[in-house]
Amino acid sequence: MRLNRFLFFTAVIFITLMVSGCNKTADSVSFVGTWNIDTSSFLIVYDEVVSKTHPEAIIYLRDNKSRILQNIMKPEQITFDKNSVSFIYKSYKPEQVFTGTYTTYEIYATIYNRVFASGITAACNSRKMELYYTREYMMSILENMLTGKDPDKTVFEDLIDSFDGVGVYYKAE
Repeated sequence: MRLNRFLFFTAVIFITLMVSGCNKTADSVSFVGTWNIDTSSFLIVYDEVVSKTHPEAIIYLRDNKSRILQNIMKPEQITFDKNSVSFIYKSYKPEQVFTGTYTTYEIYATIYNRVFASGITAACNSRKMELYYTREYMMSILENMLTGKDPDKTVFEDLIDSFDGVGVYYKAE
């Protein structure tokens, strides 16, 4: 029962961020500027049949929610100029900066850098921006966390139908 409440709460947070997040209207959208992190979250949709045969995997996900969030490579600040974008990780000692390129498509952008070599999608309304972490990226985080004592990664591959993350940023004034 606690697990259902946890998953419901996570889903509500994710849906709230998605609905109240980017306005997703194309009126004068600009990525250029500095963006500061607000929150990050993720949503897992799982197969109930697999969860009944592998309850230890559900317990693992519940117990490691904060570790998953910590391992998402979410920059504390993102700076866009006309030709490039920098992901700034201030919590690393020394501070890490990964510079890359981006391509815009109205309210969306695809960002490429060393951390996200195949790209990561962002959407904004010039005040709020969201980064969308794919299932593949989130699964790689989970797989890197697993030890020999944890359920096998194939259990999680069978269990998890959808695994998406989002980082929410606000434009610096």
